[in-house]
Amino acid sequence: MSREQDNKAIVGRWFTEFWGDTWNPKIVDELAAPDILLQYSLHEPRRGRADVKAFMTAFREAFPNLSFAGAILPRRPHEQALVSLPFREPTRRSLSQPAY
Repeated sequence: MSREQDNKAIVGRWFTEFWGDTWNPKIVDELAAPDILLQYSLHEPRRGRADVKAFMTAFREAFPNLSFAGAILPRRPHEQALVSLPFREPTRRSLSQPAY
């Protein structure tokens, strides 16, 4: 495989196993740098594998039906790739239940 194909495979695994239907905490250890920085809107930045896994574990507890499906759109050389992230609405919770 070419380097580009390898990179696309890695990105595909990240979207599938981190943001997809099933959450695989091992993907963080397998693919993320030890000092990974996750910046997700509406939340404080999270740094490090343990912090990122704790974030996603709590996020999945709050939104058990969370699922993003990604598709890297075609691009021209030297342009950044665009990613489409359709989002399936999570299960609604009562306001009396804490999100996390």
